[in-house]
Amino acid sequence: MNFSKYFRTLLNFEPQTVPLDRTTPLACNITIFKDGTIPENQVFSENFVTAGEQLPIELVRGDNETIVYVPDFTTTGAYHIQGPKFSENAHYTIRSGISAINGRPPEAPIADDFRLQTIA
Repeated sequence: MNFSKYFRTLLNFEPQTVPLDRTTPLACNITIFKDGTIPENQVFSENFVTAGEQLPIELVRGDNETIVYVPDFTTTGAYHIQGPKFSENAHYTIRSGISAINGRPPEAPIADDFRLQTIA
């Protein structure tokens, strides 16, 4: 992802193995690691709740501390993660996991890792 050219990037996490509808609350955990997925490399972790079949997350380049802000238009819009971690050249892993469906944790962990490189 080239944050020197594009100030923000929209990612859309959509579960493929869990049947969902547009009204059931879905709680997801997004965790970002830098240079590997050991706990010491974690740079961000947050739980997000969405009503629907997907979780849109917009990564925004920033200069100060990392902040999270809610969707622009109700709970169906994108959450925003803004921070300095997107202002440097680095290798990141984004772990997206479902922590609850309609308020209940899944019987088995549901998560996937996505690796990316940023260019500042």
